[in-house]
Amino acid sequence: MKNKTTYLLIAIFSQMACTQFIDLSDKTIEPIIVLNSILTPDSSIKVELYRNTSIYEVDKKIIRDAEVTLYENGLVLDKLNLKYSVIEDPYFDDIEGGEQFDTTFYYTSAKAIARQGCTYKITASAPGFEMVTAQTAIPQQAVITGIDTASIYSLAPGYENLTLNLLLNFDDAPEIDNYYRVIMCLKRGRLKTDSINGEAVEYINVSDWGSTPFKSKSPALTSQNEDANSSLIGAPKNKYKVFNDELFNGKRYQLDLTKEFGIMSSNIEREPEYQIKDGEFFHFTIYLHSITADTYFYLKSFEMQQFYNDIPFIEPVIVYSNIENGAGVFGSYSLSKYEVTFGQYPVEGVLYNIDRK
Repeated sequence: MKNKTTYLLIAIFSQMACTQFIDLSDKTIEPIIVLNSILTPDSSIKVELYRNTSIYEVDKKIIRDAEVTLYENGLVLDKLNLKYSVIEDPYFDDIEGGEQFDTTFYYTSAKAIARQGCTYKITASAPGFEMVTAQTAIPQQAVITGIDTASIYSLAPGYENLTLNLLLNFDDAPEIDNYYRVIMCLKRGRLKTDSINGEAVEYINVSDWGSTPFKSKSPALTSQNEDANSSLIGAPKNKYKVFNDELFNGKRYQLDLTKEFGIMSSNIEREPEYQIKDGEFFHFTIYLHSITADTYFYLKSFEMQQFYNDIPFIEPVIVYSNIENGAGVFGSYSLSKYEVTFGQYPVEGVLYNIDRK
């Protein structure tokens, strides 16, 4: 076995020494429309349109002169017009080369509001491009039946650990293939003390962490598509936390979601950071998205493309698309959410300070 591994590595490095560089330019690429839009009920419909580019291009090439038509349940809903939004990044100073403002261009209209249970079709055309079309039907919400919680805290010299476990139960609709995505958002409150006019003032500093990574032991979330390369280079870790109902079609299923906090320190006298004191809290909002098959396969293939992109001798992963005559994804989702708090929040009479994370 050792000899086989050695021969494999020799073959890989010998091939890496014989690299041929191919010059690519936009002139050799057939122009197509890339369309991206994900719909959710009671929200405006926004459609991004840009042209495909070479692998050396970083910025999107926005298509500004397209004719975009939106259909609802087979009838024309409206023509979409080009708009833009500017978002300021308050953290741009913290990132080298960061941009203070981010401008997003999209096609939309006042009538373009997605509705639960409806089917939407979109067409887009522009000079120099073939017309593209795509369709999506907004799925029904999953029914969350409850969440069971547990916490484990440990403090030892040089190490502190807090594990917060959430068991989310939901019912899967029978007789059809269902696809899901789970997102965990966290808001934390920590006890602080400041001096104001010479007097000590205690308050709870609240920081919104937004979407936060988590771990899971649930087979639906952790099963991987292992292949011959997995033992050598690893496999994608399902960072978008998408799954299907293959293991539990038509039944109640329990998702095991775990958020761990830990810190190592040689200072055994320091104050514990994750031990929940009076007034402190960890507030979780769990979003369970019911997504379309197109959204599921797009996210799965997109992660695989990112994972294998820089690994030599692996065939390129083609990102899934449901755009006829083009690329991208036109998908949709509906969501259910459940909130749970470790500790108490809010508490009457407690002073809170909202901080940015």
